[in-house]
Amino acid sequence: ARRALQLLRAVASLLPLDNLGNVCAELIRLPQRLGQHPSCTEAFNFLASHLRSTVASEADKAQQLKVLANGLLPGLLSVPVTMLNVAYVVAYAGALAAVVGAV
Repeated sequence: ARRALQLLRAVASLLPLDNLGNVCAELIRLPQRLGQHPSCTEAFNFLASHLRSTVASEADKAQQLKVLANGLLPGLLSVPVTMLNVAYVVAYAGALAAVVGAV
């Protein structure tokens, strides 16, 4: 999972936002598969940083960002959060804030 996230960080800016929806949805499903693994924390950090760094200056890009964020929000809200791993919770909160900010 870590290598896939490294690759995703390298190419995410080259991919259209509408193509990232499935990838981002799978990142949100990682905690169901791995629990509070460090890869899940990295996935949440990626989501937060990517959504915040996406330039939404064009109307169509802003609309695509909202569609992506609206698709991710239900998945993020269903992720179980416990205080066992503070880094995980902080990364989750950052991803949730970025998604809500994009909506």
